[in-house]
Amino acid sequence: MTSPRTSNNERVESLESLARQAQQGNTECLERIAERVREPLRCFLVSRVAHEADADDLAQETLLRAFSRLERYDANRPFKTWLFTIGKRLAVNQGLADKRRETRHSEAQFISAPVEASLELDIWKRAKATLKPEAYRAIWMRYCEEATVKEVANALGRTVVSTKVLLYRARKRLLSEFQA
Repeated sequence: MTSPRTSNNERVESLESLARQAQQGNTECLERIAERVREPLRCFLVSRVAHEADADDLAQETLLRAFSRLERYDANRPFKTWLFTIGKRLAVNQGLADKRRETRHSEAQFISAPVEASLELDIWKRAKATLKPEAYRAIWMRYCEEATVKEVANALGRTVVSTKVLLYRARKRLLSEFQA
């Protein structure tokens, strides 16, 4: 296998040669390997993760993992293949972890929804018990049915100004009721 050459006819050592030297304790070779493979590795990982920032993190993690386990590398095989396999496995593991997090988040939302619904029901029961029927109807239309103040006023046969006053007083009454 011939080594690549640079434009000024210097020999560029193969990744496999650098890895062999690094296995023998030459830490400078690790830096040279990282410089040569970081960008191709990151580009490889970009297509395997959801966010480009995740690819940057995974490239760094891949290099750290490879360098900490360099004794496992067989220098008779292509270094890049070994390294990219580590990166691919890390990307797969991250994707699985992301899916588990999404599932847990969805389950948590599903579980909490009935609790929120029951709390909301209790609030409306207390509101109905606290307010006069017209004030309760105005609050219900405004906040549950999302009617405009003008629509509430028309439904109640009131002016817009008197409806605003009715809603203000109902909110104030409910606030004092719920703070008690």
